[in-house]
Amino acid sequence: MKLLLVDDERFTREGIYSLTPWKELGIDEVITAEDGEDGLEKALLFAPEIILTDVKMPRMDGVDMSFKIREKFPDCSIIFMSGYADKEYLKSAIRLSAVNYIEKPFQPEELHSTLRIAAEKYRSQAARENSANELTHKLNLSLPAIRTKIAVALLHPSVSGKELDEYIRIAYPNLRKEGSWITFLILLLGDKDETAGNCGSIQDAICDLLDSRLALSDFSHVIIGQKSDQIIVVHMNLTDPKGEPVSSSQIGNICYMLCDILKSTYRFLLATGHPVNGFEQIYDSYQTASICLQRGFFHKENAVLFYEEKHNHLVYQFSEDILSPFEKALRQHDEKAACSYVVGLVEKLRRFDGTLVSSVKNFFIRAYSCLYDFSRLYGSTAFADEESPETLTDRIWKMSFLSDMEQELLHRLHIFFHSTDDRYTQFPLAYQLRLYIDENYEKEDLSLQEIAEQFSVSESYLCVIFKKAFDYTINQYIIDRRIEKAKDYLKNSNKKIKEISDLVGYRDCNYFIRIFKKTTGITPADYRSS
Repeated sequence: MKLLLVDDERFTREGIYSLTPWKELGIDEVITAEDGEDGLEKALLFAPEIILTDVKMPRMDGVDMSFKIREKFPDCSIIFMSGYADKEYLKSAIRLSAVNYIEKPFQPEELHSTLRIAAEKYRSQAARENSANELTHKLNLSLPAIRTKIAVALLHPSVSGKELDEYIRIAYPNLRKEGSWITFLILLLGDKDETAGNCGSIQDAICDLLDSRLALSDFSHVIIGQKSDQIIVVHMNLTDPKGEPVSSSQIGNICYMLCDILKSTYRFLLATGHPVNGFEQIYDSYQTASICLQRGFFHKENAVLFYEEKHNHLVYQFSEDILSPFEKALRQHDEKAACSYVVGLVEKLRRFDGTLVSSVKNFFIRAYSCLYDFSRLYGSTAFADEESPETLTDRIWKMSFLSDMEQELLHRLHIFFHSTDDRYTQFPLAYQLRLYIDENYEKEDLSLQEIAEQFSVSESYLCVIFKKAFDYTINQYIIDRRIEKAKDYLKNSNKKIKEISDLVGYRDCNYFIRIFKKTTGITPADYRSS
């Protein structure tokens, strides 16, 4: 709150300014002026809420100044300061509806009390104006915005409340709440940036079509709104004048009418809830429509999903070793087996459309991560366009359909099997050996002998094959793999050096330190602190 202090006596201005607890009174800013003309100029510049002014001043008196200020700011509060002899002069100021006047000389407490009254009067007036403005704002909302508020409000269990009733009175003055209601959900497919600007135009198109077609039928009211950037909600009263219950054929006709609007321009899914009796039960219809929409993940775009109350939606249980056949196919470089595994699992998942979409996506993320690791191991370019597995994970999570995830994985598999390092075809055993080391480097007993026994070949053969494939020895690779993992622990954990030594396959910590320094040039402690 701003206050303008006007007085031609400098000592009076300075005394009032220094002795008044402005913050305590709720006044944030004080502007001073030395006469009426100076006060008028500063008032027009700063727009004060309160004016504290002397009456008699040179150039322009306080009353004339106040009249001119009130023409510009009619709601500002005015307090006059005057001598006893000026009372007659103050009669002309009655028309200004000044808050008060105080007679000079005055006590500080008298001034503070008068200022407090003026500040409280302004705050009360401002509160009333804000309340009126808020109501005006609500009433001035565009009709589509009001309808969206109603449509979204009905997605919650309680549909009562004065605000909602007021919105309904504005948007649907003749709304028939009784009878059979049903909720339709329209999911626009694609990125949010792609769909965000389409919802409004789609709503208009749906309203126009339903108004033209349903106006000639027995159907009554349609409430339509936007739940999000990608979901449009349509609540519809399907009760005919005779009170007959809604039939599945009626619901089907509405669905295909909606599809007519959407299919020529948009990619979408349309889901229906089950009919409910009465406006207050719309939430139940919405809940079943949401369940129905989730099943769309297992279907294809532009599908219509009808809620089936008696249908038993099976849930697929992902086992811990679900990826074992997939990993085996990748390890053996068997393209046919890997692709068959993916296609077969997807077909099975379509029969288990009660499975949580998040569970399916998490499985595919695991599959992609597995393929990513093998691609890096075998020098494949399957993920050349991805900076990290995390970027692909984000993209997978945004996919709308199981079929999209299937096609993406099959595409990556094709690249993997046809872009693998040429050396793999010459030395497949060497790659399998490297993978085995990656998975077992932390074992203390990991040795050339143990590896040779594992692969049922001689140690010398393993050494020759590995050296030809990668141009470094098996022992060198084991050490490098262990030291790289140790570096990761040193930089990204608080584990003790002895603990890290054990984790990377060195039970003798002193030996680990010597190997680390020989490989990197510095000790583990120096590496951690660097």
